[in-house]
Amino acid sequence: DNMKSSMKEFYFTFTETWLNYTIAGCNSTEKCLIGLHGHVFDISNFVEHHPGSTETLLLQAGRDATVFFESIGHSLAARRLALGMCAVVNGQCCWWQF
Repeated sequence: DNMKSSMKEFYFTFTETWLNYTIAGCNSTEKCLIGLHGHVFDISNFVEHHPGSTETLLLQAGRDATVFFESIGHSLAARRLALGMCAVVNGQCCWWQF
């Protein structure tokens, strides 16, 4: 029973942290990964063309940036553009708000 409890705790802890662990350090113009809503997006080819600024993306890259992304109020067109850069889909988070 203790083993079951430990595995359950590990599962929930891993579920909350895998994204940041997996993409940590990928915040350069050569390799730029960002987490949004539990999914991983490879924005390496887009980072220098972002209408905001390269610096903004690089500061938010290499981790889950969902809260920041949503606080900006991105347009439907920006969200669709992001979907085209999705590299890893987390099946537990299969929703995207349009």
